Amino acid sequence: MAPARRRPPRSGLLGSPPMASTIRPMGAADIPAAFSVAKAAIHVTAAADYSAWQCERWLEDYSPRPLATALTAAATSPTAIALLVLVVEPGQPTGDGRAGDGGGGGDGEDGKSGRGGGAHGGNVIGGGRGDGGVVAGVVQVALRSPTTATILGLFVHPAHGRRGYGSRLLTAAEGLAAAWGASRVRLRASTTALALYRKRGYVVDAETRPGPPELGAEVPLQRRL
Repeated sequence: MAPARRRPPRSGLLGSPPMASTIRPMGAADIPAAFSVAKAAIHVTAAADYSAWQCERWLEDYSPRPLATALTAAATSPTAIALLVLVVEPGQPTGDGRAGDGGGGGDGEDGKSGRGGGAHGGNVIGGGRGDGGVVAGVVQVALRSPTTATILGLFVHPAHGRRGYGSRLLTAAEGLAAAWGASRVRLRASTTALALYRKRGYVVDAETRPGPPELGAEVPLQRRL
């Protein structure tokens, strides 16, 4: 009798092997890569949910200049704002550019985590080359009051989707919020990313009004830490 064939472990996208990854503070050298991740997430991951015009308005908040401004603020007030990147080791395989697990997250000052709509098509390779490794995801979190933090943006490059990176970035952001003394995290979820946040225990935040309807659907959410 022939020996039974062992099935290879399933992990990541399409059964690809696990990827060694690290979450660390974003540096100035990571800005182009972070922008590349945000652009791909907005224009590819959520392409069915938002118009190209809405995507471009959304992306304005994550161009290199706003990212540099946020980094300066983080350096000045390290216990009030932070930007983190998830970096995978160079040479690791990527997926096929399909939508990820949290997809294009975060939007602008309101934390609309995951809108999109698009113009780039599906053949997206890798993320952006950052300060050591490939930047596959980014998250921004800020303390808005002594007890409340806001996720201002969470993006995973679609080529690195379905690996749990969005959830890992969210956990890191929530950990920072708790360390700063916050007891609640708020955000505005896009249609694309809504399932991720509901899975993580976020509920509708009746105290927060949605943004302008012309910018696309969003759902204000919150979670107690």
